[in-house]
Amino acid sequence: MKRLRFWRTAVVCALLCAAGDPAARAAGAGTVELRIQTASNVAAGGLFGIALPPGFVYNPDSKAWNLNLSAGAGYFVSPKVAVGGDLSITLFHNSETLTLFTVAPYVKFVTGLPEHQTGFFAEPSLGLTVEGTSGPGSAQTLLGLSAWLGGHFFVGDNAALLLGPFVSYLKNLSSGGGHAWLLGVRFGLSTYLP
Repeated sequence: MKRLRFWRTAVVCALLCAAGDPAARAAGAGTVELRIQTASNVAAGGLFGIALPPGFVYNPDSKAWNLNLSAGAGYFVSPKVAVGGDLSITLFHNSETLTLFTVAPYVKFVTGLPEHQTGFFAEPSLGLTVEGTSGPGSAQTLLGLSAWLGGHFFVGDNAALLLGPFVSYLKNLSSGGGHAWLLGVRFGLSTYLP
């Protein structure tokens, strides 16, 4: 547990320090965004949704474990609009190993970025998730449409915390179909490299 806490702290510090001395340059068109965030992945098998923060979780009672890695990058085409994409991989192991791989391009509108002020953001996204298990069964493909909006709070000169509600519609594209709605709260940490 101490090791996990150390690595979480190290990742956050690296993101906060990645941009160097930011006060001299205002973020705007041409700015690159690097980010980590809670991920909204989908597991099929009745089509249920799970939202997991990046990291590793172990349950000593059931011997189950979960590894979730999620990151993204974007490019600001104007001082308020960015285009980018997120990648995430989730491994869940109990008696079998479930693997989820997600690719999700996004468009992000944000206020307050060039001024380094608290602002708001809105981010629609279209995602594709491929799910497979180590046991018998076939891979399933899911399409997700989501919207995330909320507050954009600077926590350093070139880093911001994003927090707000999201809604996702998930459609199983594999045989059997099915769909689901997910509602929740997401948070993320972004660094801006002008």
